[in-house]
Amino acid sequence: MTINFLIIDDEYYICEGIRTMIMTFGIPELGEIRTCYSGEEALSICRTFKPQIVLTDIKMSGINGIELIKLLSKTLYPVRFLVLSGYDDYEYVRNAFQNGAVDYLLKPVISEQLKKLIEKQCQLLRTDFQERMISLSRHLFAAAIQPEYRFCSSHAKEIQTYLPYSNYMFSVIACSKDHTETAAYIIELIYDYCACHTAGPFLCSDITEKKTALLLNYPQHAPDLAPLWDMLLNRTETSDNAELAIGISRTGNLASVYSLYYEAENRLTFRLLEGYGKLYASDPPTPGRKQSGKIKQIISNLLKSPELLYSSNLWDQLCTQLHRLNITDLKHFYNYFTGLLRSNPAGCGNVEYIEHLPSFYDFSSYAELEEFLHRQLQTYASYCPKELKNQSNIENIKEYVDKNFTSHITLKEVADLHFISASHLSKLFHEKYNMSFQAYLTFCRMTYAENLLHDPLLSIQEIAAMTGYENAFNFSRAFKNYFGISPSHHRRQDS
Repeated sequence: MTINFLIIDDEYYICEGIRTMIMTFGIPELGEIRTCYSGEEALSICRTFKPQIVLTDIKMSGINGIELIKLLSKTLYPVRFLVLSGYDDYEYVRNAFQNGAVDYLLKPVISEQLKKLIEKQCQLLRTDFQERMISLSRHLFAAAIQPEYRFCSSHAKEIQTYLPYSNYMFSVIACSKDHTETAAYIIELIYDYCACHTAGPFLCSDITEKKTALLLNYPQHAPDLAPLWDMLLNRTETSDNAELAIGISRTGNLASVYSLYYEAENRLTFRLLEGYGKLYASDPPTPGRKQSGKIKQIISNLLKSPELLYSSNLWDQLCTQLHRLNITDLKHFYNYFTGLLRSNPAGCGNVEYIEHLPSFYDFSSYAELEEFLHRQLQTYASYCPKELKNQSNIENIKEYVDKNFTSHITLKEVADLHFISASHLSKLFHEKYNMSFQAYLTFCRMTYAENLLHDPLLSIQEIAAMTGYENAFNFSRAFKNYFGISPSHHRRQDS
């Protein structure tokens, strides 16, 4: 924050003497320092010049100091009024305080006292400015990160008032621990850094107890912010030694503020797999759809038969599969998983827990995400319909075979998919249905093949493919073993 200063006294040498003193103090926030010699001149100057500190003599001809404070307080904000007085000006000083003055100096002005007074007022202004900007930032961010945000909205115009340049860049800073004190500390570090460096205008506030957002603005070329990122990542004085991770978007215009925010959030999700203490400024890799598709199938089966969750090693095996996903696949899986919870009949009516499912961006660690998934599956299982609870694992496997026997499924593949050993599946299946798994699979295929043979337009090769066999030879051999005649002979008999 740059703090401009205005000095008003009807004695030229007092004005210039104070101005010279202030220039020797080396206070970094101080910007332009102007002087004038009457209240009338001060009013004229302040039509265009907006000082944050005004030091005025109380006794002046024309508009005196008290009247000037009354008038300027209507047009200047934020502002701190200081008054110069003599030893016998008690009543004037008291009236000045009643009208908005915050402190005073006695004539003749002593350099050390003046310096302490200005440093104090600069600190108060900085604190006030920071609190106002954080409040404003929080308000604008709440609107700007909503999907319905548009460039023509009033919020966009409000942002442009404080960030006038054409280039914008979002950064989201995540803390590994949940502390409002840590968020306040991060914001303080950012404001302190920007006060001492040319970083351009910005908006900054906490958006959750674990995240702080920083919207930077600059005219053409982005400033070198590497020292800021390094300082934030290397400062270990945060609460309970919490670590930070930083996600940074590319540069965009005001209309793209929403997408810039989520670009920073997407990059920040890398911390779930790669940890904190890092700067994430590149896009995640493209998803490996084949691997995520396998896990989607597992979850889909699990929601159909929730009792699978309580089998001996299901959760460990599912976690193993999840650990193989990159961050983009993990996000896609999470969205798929929560979509299933919302759309599944077991998630309707009395299952209130699905109404407040967190966003993928809300998780601060992979362990937190994993715990959430496990908890949701357990909750889902407790609310699922009775017919699903009562359906045994082996019944679910039979249902899976009934729906998929036309594919190239095997005993081992089905066992792996349902998280039991092939030998155990074979035993359970025989005990339940009085036939082996392979015999039932063959029964399904042969029954279907016999119906297909009634269609003269289908070749034996086509029927083999449609019933789950790799080639016509294997199909014909299986058909003859089952019916005692070849498919061709069966078709001729049927005709």
